[in-house]
This record gives sequence, structure tokens and C-alpha cells, in this order.
Amino acid sequence: MASDDEKGGAAPQERVDVKARYAHAKELSAAGSLDEAAAEYVWLWQNIFPQEPSLVGVRVSFMAMEMQAVARRHPSARERFLALRDELTPLVDAGAATPTQLGDWVVLCDVVDENARVLEWFDRMGPSASPIHAKSIELRLSRLLRAEGRWADMGRLYPDPLRQLRDQTQMVDRLPGLTAQRPEHAAQMRANIEQHVVAELSALHAALRAAGRDSEAQAVLEEARKLMSGEQLEIAIADALKAAGVDATPGVHGGGPR
Repeated sequence: MASDDEKGGAAPQERVDVKARYAHAKELSAAGSLDEAAAEYVWLWQNIFPQEPSLVGVRVSFMAMEMQAVARRHPSARERFLALRDELTPLVDAGAATPTQLGDWVVLCDVVDENARVLEWFDRMGPSASPIHAKSIELRLSRLLRAEGRWADMGRLYPDPLRQLRDQTQMVDRLPGLTAQRPEHAAQMRANIEQHVVAELSALHAALRAAGRDSEAQAVLEEARKLMSGEQLEIAIADALKAAGVDATPGVHGGGPR
């Protein structure tokens, strides 16, 4: 009697309920079963892309934060996640990583609390990274540079600052749909999102100024004022310029953070 392979190939692999496994990983973590939780998170990290594309964004955001929490509580879990990161390190160090691989490497550095490795990579390779590679890690890298007071370096990240502005303000454009789903929280959601966008636009403007890109900074500022004018924006702009060590007058740069 012919085997399944002889009849026309191996039987199709049974589809795994990835969302159920993700829920189980969170349950294990909450119960303190950290070795088991780590094993589930490793499987999810490696299999979400091919098996559940709808969770790709969750994988590098909420799930990554959960992995970081497990790693901080359990050294052997951290070693598992470190191994995932180190699989990608030779490609990253050689400049041979794809944008997705580079993005994963940066996220995993955060998971294991080794963000200094990302800044080391930036100092060595960042200026020569292609625009598509830079875009894949732009948000996380900008936050790291800002946290280190490296405003001028942050200001060199953006090949198209107005595109960056538009990306940020899309969050405000989506507000009606978001608040319609949770009308009882509409006012708080609006306030939180607007506060976040104002902070990001102000930081973008200050970083461009710190990098000496004054005309682009002015264009960002003018567009931001059209979209989100008001005292909240003006205060945030002044605070960001002060944090960046930049004078409020274009063309004048202080001696503060890089």
C-alpha cells in the first residue's frame, strides 16, 4: 500500500493555534512558571511570522515587553532570549542583516537589557546603514539616543523629517475611530495620544536643530503648528530645545547634549 508521501507528498502540517499559545505563555508567566513561559516565548518568537502574521506587531512590542519582564525575573530565561539575539549578532556585525533581522536584533537587545549594544552598533555602522535599514529601527534608536542626551545624533536619523511628522500625526487622524470603540474613555484617550504626539514632534524639532538642520526643523515646526497649535505644543517645544541644549533662535546651538 502506498504511503502518504508516495500518494502525493507528506500530509499537511497541522496548524497551531498561535494565539492560544501566546495566552498560555502569559498564564505561565503570571503563575511563576518561568522556564515554561520562556520556552513558549522562544517558540512564539520563532513561529509568529510564518504562522500568525496578525501578531507580528505584537511580537516586537507587547510580547517583547513580556519577555523582558520574564528575563529580569529569571536568569535562565534571559539566557534563552540572549541566544535568540546572538544568532543574529554575526549578521548585524557584518552589515549583512536584512531590515527585519536588524529590527529583531534591536528588540532582543532591549529584551535582555543590553541596549548599549545597539548604540555601539550605531556608532560603528549606523551612518552607513541604508535608508530601509535605518527605517526599521528608527523609533527605538531615536528613543535610545534621546535617553543618552545624544540629540544631534538623533537629528541625523531622519532622511525625510516631514514624513516622520506625518507618521506621528497619523495617530491623531485615527482618534475618531479609536474613541468610537471606547466612548467612555474618549477624553482620556484623546489627551494621552495628543500628549504623546506633541512630545514626539517637539523632540523631532529639537533633534533637527541640534543636528544643524535648521531649515528642516523650521518646516517641521510650521507644519506641527498647523496640525496641533496651542500652548501645550509651545511649552513642549521650549522644553525639548532646552533638553537638547539648543537656543530657541534658529542657527544658535548651545554646548549641551550632543
